[in-house]
Amino acid sequence: MKTLRFLLPLIILFVGMASLTNDVNAYLNENEICICEDSNDCTDALKDEYCSIVNLADNIEHGMGWFLYDLGDISNKVFDCKGNTISDSSGLYFNSSHNNTIQNSNITINL
Repeated sequence: MKTLRFLLPLIILFVGMASLTNDVNAYLNENEICICEDSNDCTDALKDEYCSIVNLADNIEHGMGWFLYDLGDISNKVFDCKGNTISDSSGLYFNSSHNNTIQNSNITINL
């Protein structure tokens, strides 16, 4: 019985830690304001229902292709570049999206 009392808290701890790791994101979420650092993080943050504002953390040299693409049906989001530059990109593509705002951005587009 002593062994069971010792193991039970450990089992609960491991199960709790395992459930936390399933919700880990590469972007930071603080009170519905998410901070992203690259194309994948920003796309995931914009798709996250708990992120109403997504801030770009730093300048990005993206390379060829769309910086944001295939966002799906997102609405009422703010993508704030915070004055940072997204360079060497084909741009941002918000298809099937409604009432979204892109602000404080500098985007250099490759043609």
